[in-house]
Amino acid sequence: EFHGTRPSTEIITWGQRAIWTAIDRISPNDAYFNFVRTLPVADTDVDSVVAAIGQIVARHEALHTRIVLVDGEPHQEVAADGALAVEIVEAGTADLDELATETGDRLAGVAFDYGRDWPLRTVVLTKDGAPALLVLCFCHMATDFGGAMIVLADLAALLRGEELPANTATQPVDLARYQRSPAGRRAARGAVQYWQRAYERIPPSMFEHEIAPPEEIRFHRAYLLSPGAAKAAELIGERLGTGSSAVYNAAFALTIGALTKHDTCALLTITKNRFLAQTDRKSVV
Repeated sequence: EFHGTRPSTEIITWGQRAIWTAIDRISPNDAYFNFVRTLPVADTDVDSVVAAIGQIVARHEALHTRIVLVDGEPHQEVAADGALAVEIVEAGTADLDELATETGDRLAGVAFDYGRDWPLRTVVLTKDGAPALLVLCFCHMATDFGGAMIVLADLAALLRGEELPANTATQPVDLARYQRSPAGRRAARGAVQYWQRAYERIPPSMFEHEIAPPEEIRFHRAYLLSPGAAKAAELIGERLGTGSSAVYNAAFALTIGALTKHDTCALLTITKNRFLAQTDRKSVV
């Protein structure tokens, strides 16, 4: 069980709307956006783990928020309190890592019901009745990779017996209210003006060839595993002060440019928003 401090309903944030639009675009395949993180646990009991999960859900409003439609528009509805189901699975003689992977795939393979489900699914894997690994499946409407890492750090601290400081980070409702304020609207106008200039440089289509009919499996995910490329990108990013992500994006853009013969390449990238004053590193938004 968890108990929030300020139930409220507010329009979704700009970032949430971007995810909501993407979800609507690929529905009913929107389980694609679910992601899983794991946390090893030891020297504790199931009741303590469950209690810690309840504290974390209460601490971060995004984790006890549902998305509801108000007059046809998606809004975030922060609950006053509630109960999150925590599944307990005994690993027995099974390999713990393999079981964690299977459990994560099972949790992430089902789309969230955004108006009814809490945006977090949890499973405690036990060995001989003692907690060994926590598997968390996050809804992307609630948080991202960076936010999930904050959740894991908070959980680990609680399970070590530490007391968490007051949570002063921006909550999604706060961010939405800022974005509707005069200052937020000025920032939005600046962003629109920037993109108006950018779109004047972008080709109408990156791929001007005939588009084939969609395959039966519409969306695919691919992985490139290269320790050499990873190290090279890290070194280049350090030298330029950009980080490795910008290096990968530049390499990808060059590849697309070579294939399409475009001098200017547009990439739809996903980025964090924690470089803003309203969304600091402590926020799961």
